[in-house]
Amino acid sequence: MSIVLLGIGVGIIAAVLGIGGGLVIVPILNLLGATPLQATATSLVGVFLGAVSATVQNYFSGSLDFKLAIYLALPALLTTELGVGLANVLPPRYLLLSFAVLLIAAIFLIDLKKRQLSPDRERSPSPSWRLYLIGAVAGILSGWLGVGGGLVMVPLQVLWLGQNIKDAIRSSLGAITVIALWGVASHGVKGNILWKEGLLLGSGSVIGGQIGAKLLPQLPDRW
Repeated sequence: MSIVLLGIGVGIIAAVLGIGGGLVIVPILNLLGATPLQATATSLVGVFLGAVSATVQNYFSGSLDFKLAIYLALPALLTTELGVGLANVLPPRYLLLSFAVLLIAAIFLIDLKKRQLSPDRERSPSPSWRLYLIGAVAGILSGWLGVGGGLVMVPLQVLWLGQNIKDAIRSSLGAITVIALWGVASHGVKGNILWKEGLLLGSGSVIGGQIGAKLLPQLPDRW
């Protein structure tokens, strides 16, 4: 039951911030006894189901830029496998160290996102090298560290593509559905996933994703 509640909380956070939720899931799974590799792989099950839930809600509310989400996801299909390979060859200690570096980087990325907020920014959904680079980096991080990649995608979408914060969050979640699914398939084939824990997390994330997606339009951009 506690894992389901964790999934609900992660789903809400993911839908509101446009991240997959792995930043929360991975360390908690590790504390519960999963190896670093199992934690990163299992995290993606919850990340995927939560992102799907929020994206479905965003789609039916007419607020999802589907084309942009696909542009972000396409390069990630090429790089997620690279991240999975890194996760499988790195010793557990270095995998955890890599995750710790990502957590520290999150502080600076969130600050960057905050400083770039502007309600007057225009969306720029056209393909470009910047758009594909954002997706490629997100794919590596997803397969490697069990995160959706939204931590990188959202601030760079705001900074490089001129999107407003809520559009960036929604398109990031849309891309995460594809990125995380690819990561789940790759890790699943290698036997890295704890399916029971992942599905319990995912069931909670489905509920939380719906709540968060409905909450997002009501929040001021600055919050």
